[in-house]
Amino acid sequence: MSFVSADPPPGSRIAGCGANMGGCVGKIRMRFTAVSPGTGFVEDVSAYLYGTENRVACLYSDDLASGPIELRAGVPQSFEAVFDRSDDCPTPETIRAVNLILSGDVVTGSRQGWLLEYFLEP
Repeated sequence: MSFVSADPPPGSRIAGCGANMGGCVGKIRMRFTAVSPGTGFVEDVSAYLYGTENRVACLYSDDLASGPIELRAGVPQSFEAVFDRSDDCPTPETIRAVNLILSGDVVTGSRQGWLLEYFLEP
């Protein structure tokens, strides 16, 4: 799996979140690409942004794919995550990690993490 891009880019300060992450919902989008070594199905695709203060997924997107999708061996498949859900994390918070999880069979199931940084402010 590969991290492709983000809007806003990593390193950005995102203001106007309010007292907790609920005000940050929908402000970060990311694109990823997965290339499976074999052909198989993915049932669910989700992405999580982790805070440094409490180490929980403060923002997440758990509907990146609707229904099972087929990954074909060696063929890139793109996913876009809009972090449109939140946990009860207070702001200000620094995000330092993102995880992308493909829930599938033995061939397609995968988890990948990247280190990146966002500064989320009230």
